[in-house]
Amino acid sequence: PAVNRYTVGGEFKVHKDLLSVTLNVLLSDTAAFIGGGTAFWTQTSSSEDLPCPGSPPALVLQPRCGTGVLFNGMVPHAGRPVESGIRHLFVASFDLQSGPFDPELSI
Repeated sequence: PAVNRYTVGGEFKVHKDLLSVTLNVLLSDTAAFIGGGTAFWTQTSSSEDLPCPGSPPALVLQPRCGTGVLFNGMVPHAGRPVESGIRHLFVASFDLQSGPFDPELSI
């Protein structure tokens, strides 16, 4: 788990967490920043595939402070840039299975 701090221009490029589940909880009041949010793209059949650069996301979530978003960590996602202010986000990724992780089993 970590707390990500996004200042002006701060973002997290498109990626997959390669773990079964990810939880994001917005810690900042939405009046404290402009921009941000988490963008999601359609999941592909390969654990390596990411969307083409510049392709629009299928969904962008901008939850309120204290709201948790739980999702499949294999879905491509990104932290969108903050335009002003500071955004704090609690992030935790984990597996729901025991033993070594096999990305092919989570598809």
